[in-house]
Amino acid sequence: MEPLRRSYLVEQTASHLREKLREGQIGAKLPGLVRLAAQLGVSKATLRGAVRMLESEGLVALSEDGFSRRIARQAITGQRPLNVGILLYDGLLKENTRTQQIIMDIQHQLEKAGFTCFLSTIDQRELRHDVGRISHYVRKTEADAWVVISGSHALLGWFASQKFPVLAYAGRRRSHAIAAVGPDMTPAFIAAIRMLINCGHRRIVFLCRKPLRLPVAGHSVTVFQAELGAHGIQASDYNLPDWEETAEGFNVLLISLFQVTPPTALIIDDPLFLPGLLQFLGRRKITIPEQLSLVVNDDDPSFHWCIPTVARIHWDAGPIIRRIIRWATAISRGSEDRKQIVYPAEFVVGGTIGPVPKG
Repeated sequence: MEPLRRSYLVEQTASHLREKLREGQIGAKLPGLVRLAAQLGVSKATLRGAVRMLESEGLVALSEDGFSRRIARQAITGQRPLNVGILLYDGLLKENTRTQQIIMDIQHQLEKAGFTCFLSTIDQRELRHDVGRISHYVRKTEADAWVVISGSHALLGWFASQKFPVLAYAGRRRSHAIAAVGPDMTPAFIAAIRMLINCGHRRIVFLCRKPLRLPVAGHSVTVFQAELGAHGIQASDYNLPDWEETAEGFNVLLISLFQVTPPTALIIDDPLFLPGLLQFLGRRKITIPEQLSLVVNDDDPSFHWCIPTVARIHWDAGPIIRRIIRWATAISRGSEDRKQIVYPAEFVVGGTIGPVPKG
């Protein structure tokens, strides 16, 4: 009968704590388990069981320090937890292992912090990056706040004008009064461009998605154009080609690029493009880095299986995810948070950059 008695004590202790939480008699954090167990006159094992019950109800959650437990808003107010929607850029991003993992980690950490979270059932690409279509989807979707993945300038402008909270993860957020977080790619991107130029490359092509180029050039495009210009290379449509974001459109682009004056260096904005590029180069018997230098403007776990290692830009997702949790926490407490925070990225030289091929 001892286990039954202990189970009763756990439930009784959880009920007592639940009441104290709702009465506001406990602050923002739960006292240490040893001290709290002594105050309540129960064993540490009983208290741990009671705290686990409160955690399963979303009333308390492990703090970011990994030791203490914070009190969730709904424990005090009785309100339901903040419901956060994640607006995906492209369903194809699920094929990008690192991007998928980051998005899953964001969702998991939001839920662990006591919020509810869901991924959009339709993505920006499916809605043709049309602000009207996307805004219609957002309005009819039940969410208290949104995290927008890689939003265009126009889309983030619309979100910034709305009353509900929104945070931009990457995307073209610089000129908008909107909470944002992402890697600071600029110094690493400049280092990559300069290395290519120092290796003698002048026919450098940057393959990036349309929202980075249109309707006006985004920051990475501006940096690319300025860096080429600083070294006497006049950027044109050749260096920043327009293309249809489909497998067929990508193949048409590559055929046109390598038809007359092939580039000696490519920078691709997303690891998702890499398999299609490598397949095309294999058919043409073009080798890297002997005949073509390559830089990827992001990272992916699959690169660690490549010999030579892919030249790329790497950044730690941990601080970015923690920033999103802090933003959601502030919103859930009724505070406004529109800070834009970036974290450093680094250029990993890799082995896919070489001198300009002779002849």
